[in-house]
Amino acid sequence: MTTHNKTIMDELAVTEKPDFSDADLGVLGMAAQRLVNKQDEIEKWEFALKELKRQERKINQEEIPELMENFGIEMIQLPDGRKIAVRDSVQIGIPAPVRDKAYGWLDKNGHGDLIKTLLTAKFNRGQADMARQALAHIGAFTEDAALAESVHAGTLKAWAREELAQGHKLPQTFFKVHVVKITTVK
Repeated sequence: MTTHNKTIMDELAVTEKPDFSDADLGVLGMAAQRLVNKQDEIEKWEFALKELKRQERKINQEEIPELMENFGIEMIQLPDGRKIAVRDSVQIGIPAPVRDKAYGWLDKNGHGDLIKTLLTAKFNRGQADMARQALAHIGAFTEDAALAESVHAGTLKAWAREELAQGHKLPQTFFKVHVVKITTVK
């Protein structure tokens, strides 16, 4: 410990002590230890859950689809009446670096209606009248307006599924598309 730290520690020791006993500190210490134990337990269970989900995904997307394809089976019924089938699932995303070019491609190819434009503006509490007036003249009332374009993930996925079903190719430059087999249980 440095001399400077000793001085600080000495000053702290001289300050007025709070009104609680060593027993109170013991209770606080035990509560703190219980908290740490619970946090450790939660971390352990979260890791176990993550591993279970990984195993479930492997069975769902690899093992059952492969077995059903090998056996030439499209659907099976379990003894409890539930039906197991495998279907294709389209996963698609637009990488941020090519988002503007992808939107341009969508526009050029007749799919611009997938792109939604969102205009937002922030007003303080009590400025409801101003907010109403801003519907007509948004820029005159706030500098905190933002304009953003986006395509909803679900809309993009449904569109891609439809395009692929019709045999259309999607440019890999703009769209990251993966078709995976997934097992459904109904």
